[in-house]
Formats: sequence, C-alpha cells, structure tokens
Amino acid sequence: MNADPLSASETLDRITRFHNGVRSIAEREKGLERALQLRESSRRQALEETRATAEKQHKADLVALRDQAAEACSHLETIARIRRNRIDKGQIAVRHSVIEA
Repeated sequence: MNADPLSASETLDRITRFHNGVRSIAEREKGLERALQLRESSRRQALEETRATAEKQHKADLVALRDQAAEACSHLETIARIRRNRIDKGQIAVRHSVIEA
C-alpha cells in the first residue's frame, strides 16, 4: 500500500493526539488506582471501627458479668452466713438439752 507521506503538521497532530490519548489512559488508570486505595482505606477504617465497637461491647459485657458474679457471690455468702447461724443455734440448743438431761 502506497500511502502519501504525511506532512509535518499532520504528523505532529497525530503524535499529539496519540500522546494525549496515552496520557488520558494513564490518568484514568491513576484515578482507578486512587479509587481502589480509597475503597481499601475505607474498608480498613470500617473494620477498625467495627472491631473497636466489638471490643467496647465485649468489655461492657465482661463488666456486667463480673457485677452479676459479685452479686451472686454476695447472695451466696449471705445464705451461707444465715445457715451457719442456724447450725450454730441448733448445736447450742442440742448442747443445752444434753446438759439438762
């Protein structure tokens, strides 16, 4: 195929358009890369916030469980003290009845 050679201005025009096209593609790729980085950063931030919220909830649950355990221990100690008093009173009553007999 014998094509007529391009003039200098046509050659410069084509080179300029090619260069602009390549630059446009590079800028789009850069934009896509930035968008991916932003999305990844947002995802990491969301995960970090979720993790922090879960840790706070976990700590609050632990505190609530400790409070419940402390309350239950206190209740059990009260019951044990009452029973010890009853046993002591029973033993004293038995001793008095043995002494009287």
